[in-house]
Amino acid sequence: MKPEWIAAERDRVILAAVRSWRRAGLIDEAALELAGSRHAGAPAVPGTVWRILIFFFVGMAVWGFLGTVFMLFGIERQGEKTIAWTFILYGVLLAWLTERLAGERGPGVTGADAASSLSSLVCFGVGAGILLHEAGLEGRDLERAIPGLMTILLLAAALRWGYLLYAAGSAAALFLLLGTFPPAGCSGRRPELYWPGPLGSSGRGPGPPPTATACGP
Repeated sequence: MKPEWIAAERDRVILAAVRSWRRAGLIDEAALELAGSRHAGAPAVPGTVWRILIFFFVGMAVWGFLGTVFMLFGIERQGEKTIAWTFILYGVLLAWLTERLAGERGPGVTGADAASSLSSLVCFGVGAGILLHEAGLEGRDLERAIPGLMTILLLAAALRWGYLLYAAGSAAALFLLLGTFPPAGCSGRRPELYWPGPLGSSGRGPGPPPTATACGP
């Protein structure tokens, strides 16, 4: 995150705490005014309802514009590679828009940058997924490539814009990625074949446990 975003967020948190102390009667009005003058860089944050509405309408505008581009230029009829690059380029545009919407106040203040950043990640993911499929990735390779890509994208977004939701999404994508690899000693076989349980290794009925040569002792 930008240093000015961190400073603005710190000022906002401090002022919110000071106002709560004033409402509780722990400090007087003079102390509140002093805190306000020392942390004047705190952004004005609209209410939760307003932020939800802004998020919704900005999201509608973002995807409505993309749908209009698809209809005007017939993108859907120009092949999957054209569709993929349209999504990726639009994702770049939305990332730039997120930076502009965040401004000096930082992300997460109005909800507009949240809508544009989330839409940007969706566009990157859809475009990259189509390109990976076009490159011939299928089956297990594709199952590993997509969560690996989303791990990187969500982590980068979390570090840049500071959204905990993106950090949690990155961790979830990493968990899915690790789940596609077999346990140690399974000779590269699908890991679900070796989950213990009453169904045995086939998943359809009782069966013998894995052999020592397949999954170790």
